[in-house]
Amino acid sequence: MLHTWKQDLGRHVHVHALVAGGALSDAGVWIRPKTGFLFPVRALSKVFRGKFVAGLEGLRISGRWPESVKTNVDWPCLKHALYAHDWVVYAKQPLGGPEAVLDYLGRYTHRVAISNERIVGIDGNDVLFRVRADRSTGKKRTIHLPGTEFIGRFLHHVLPPGSSVSGITVCCHRPERRTGCPPGGTRSAAATP
Repeated sequence: MLHTWKQDLGRHVHVHALVAGGALSDAGVWIRPKTGFLFPVRALSKVFRGKFVAGLEGLRISGRWPESVKTNVDWPCLKHALYAHDWVVYAKQPLGGPEAVLDYLGRYTHRVAISNERIVGIDGNDVLFRVRADRSTGKKRTIHLPGTEFIGRFLHHVLPPGSSVSGITVCCHRPERRTGCPPGGTRSAAATP
């Protein structure tokens, strides 16, 4: 499941995925990990990034990218940006069975960037909403944002129809985020949305 937000509606592109806690052998026998996880988490990070980028490359080569992505994405720049930093895989121990899996998936599949119960109110032109507990104090906090900023942040997380990758393409068609792009991996300001 692709998510593009964090608690304060800021951009934080990440994927939630369930992965089996074991594997089938060639003989069809289920193999459980001896300790912890089947694969080292750091290795999973690199492999996942490689598979993800290879999948995007395959979509691009086959011409199956949505038209809005084809016209707004500089592939060399995007690819460079995707490899420019480490990807993080956060792994948890296996869930407690089918009911726990359904419960976990249910919390994520139909979520929006902010639920109604987190919106506290409107104070003049500001929107007030709650975010998770502050790590240093352990207390929930309320954020005040101007209404236009709140709507702008919220709409940042609405994917265009037919698009499943638009949340990651922003890094290569915003001029202020192009630092470190390979030579030729830029677009003119007129080409940015």
